[in-house]
Amino acid sequence: MMRVAEVSITNIRSIASMVLKPGALNVVTGDNGVGKTSILMAIQSVFNGGHTPGLRRRTESGEYSKKGEIKLTLDDSTVILRTI
Repeated sequence: MMRVAEVSITNIRSIASMVLKPGALNVVTGDNGVGKTSILMAIQSVFNGGHTPGLRRRTESGEYSKKGEIKLTLDDSTVILRTI
């Protein structure tokens, strides 16, 4: 059974850049608006079909970033990349 070894998220909703190395149990906590739901939506978008431009991060000027990326690396080194 393959497992996710690493999740990398760039320019998705409130997340500029982050790397998560999940373990057997993961608890995501924080204040409102820091990105908890953004993590889940990013991972979900890897497996959903279609294009979801609304997930791209808004820049300081209020425009959307040109692209957002979610990269899942499995424990067998397989990389699943979703570019939005």
